Amino acid sequence: MYRSGFVGSGGVVGRAAGLRRIVCVRMVSTSATTPKMAYAELCDRLKEISYLGGVAGLLGWDEQVMLPEGGMTARGKQKAALAATLHDKRTDSKLGELIATAESDVQALGLMEQANVRDARIAYDRHTKLSRELAAREAELGVEGFIAWKKAREESDFSIFAPVLQEIVDLRKEIASVTKPEWDAYDACIDLFERGMTSARLTEIFDELKAGLVPLLNEIRGALEAQPELPSGLKGSEDWDTKKQAELSRQIAEALGFDFQR
Repeated sequence: MYRSGFVGSGGVVGRAAGLRRIVCVRMVSTSATTPKMAYAELCDRLKEISYLGGVAGLLGWDEQVMLPEGGMTARGKQKAALAATLHDKRTDSKLGELIATAESDVQALGLMEQANVRDARIAYDRHTKLSRELAAREAELGVEGFIAWKKAREESDFSIFAPVLQEIVDLRKEIASVTKPEWDAYDACIDLFERGMTSARLTEIFDELKAGLVPLLNEIRGALEAQPELPSGLKGSEDWDTKKQAELSRQIAEALGFDFQR
């Protein structure tokens, strides 16, 4: 026993040499990671982030549908804590390394995989510019905003909502200033929902729609004035069949491929 474990420290030296070999092998293995291997690990990490994002979404749904008013403050803290945890995962340096490795030979990946890598890069670059504190504050302020908006709607007094709305606008501007400092703040916000879209392009689109829709609407109104017996949705109705509306909504969802079992 002593000879195998301690022969003039030879056993220790032998084990140390073995450890060095293991470390070297691991280092070589890590450095030799291929884009496809990196992509596979990247997907695992992105799935975990997506699952946590789903939890945040569920908390938001419960907040707006089921949660009693007394639980709102605690829910804000919960969502802030989860947002901070998500931020840690979204900004992990290892995630950045995996993206960079996948990008090093992106042509080795399929078109869908390339798109995923591109989106991962865009998200990573944005989140790494955003502080953990800002991410948490954004989540908590969202709950505060909903509380104020709900009360304002119930009392038909939106001055109640004004102070927190101003906080939300200010926070959005601050986030835009750090994530896309070279952009107009509104364009930076639009880009989160429609990548590449700008306020200037939206103005062009709405001008085009206005040019065609306003004359059409005037024509319809003129026809209704001339022939009041014509049926028109413009008049509104107090008798909407909610069951038929629900049926139509379901048919549209089914046509879009929505899975009602998930």
